[in-house]
Amino acid sequence: MVSTMYFHPHVIADFIIIALSLLITIEIWRNYKMSHHRASIMLLVFMIWFVVAYSEQVAVVFLTRSEILESGSQIHRMMTGTCFTVGAGVAAAAATLFAILTLKPRHMKFFCALPVAVAVVHFLLWAIFGEIQLQEIRGLAEWVPSSPLKGSTIVIAIMAFVPAILFLVYGMSIHTFRQKVSGITLGAGFLILAFFVFVSDNFSLAPSILYRRICIAAGIFTMYLGFITPKWYLNLVKKGELAIKAELKKE
Repeated sequence: MVSTMYFHPHVIADFIIIALSLLITIEIWRNYKMSHHRASIMLLVFMIWFVVAYSEQVAVVFLTRSEILESGSQIHRMMTGTCFTVGAGVAAAAATLFAILTLKPRHMKFFCALPVAVAVVHFLLWAIFGEIQLQEIRGLAEWVPSSPLKGSTIVIAIMAFVPAILFLVYGMSIHTFRQKVSGITLGAGFLILAFFVFVSDNFSLAPSILYRRICIAAGIFTMYLGFITPKWYLNLVKKGELAIKAELKKE
């Protein structure tokens, strides 16, 4: 029974998310030790949340499939989705702060205060009204926020799109090749994560868990490419850009 759980496709996808998040966390920490850039700490918090949240999911599946944890019990409801409903506010705020501290817009202090305030309100709502509702979908327990939490969870989901928009606008408006590639790639990564984590996974919406988790892993890797922008990736983008220009000239 335990071995079957470990080879369940969506659990394997969870392990991939955890592994990718850990690797990127190490890279971000190395970057911070060299640059001491405060924005890196915010991205570090964001990635640590992925490690904790998806480790929670693996643990819940392991305990329920091993019949150590009774499905639908109070402790099952507490463990399932807690990191998503509570931690989502911290994660979305950290991602937004990462974008603000990196791009440094006007009135930065004001814009930094907003995501923090949203995360605090979300946490207080969870502390007062927090309850995870479980529903059976395709034989798997999925969570949805309880009614009082839905409003703040929707706000959190909207906030998760902010770093994606900021980086995409920045990438499309700047002319330096490396910064353009970095901005657009970071924006694409955050966009994938905003939808598949903060909307689809947080509200247990279609598509299936496996498909969502594969897309989340892809989003994490895309974000990593945007943050690190390794030479091989820049060369690949440059070659693609030149190939497109060559094809357009032929027409």
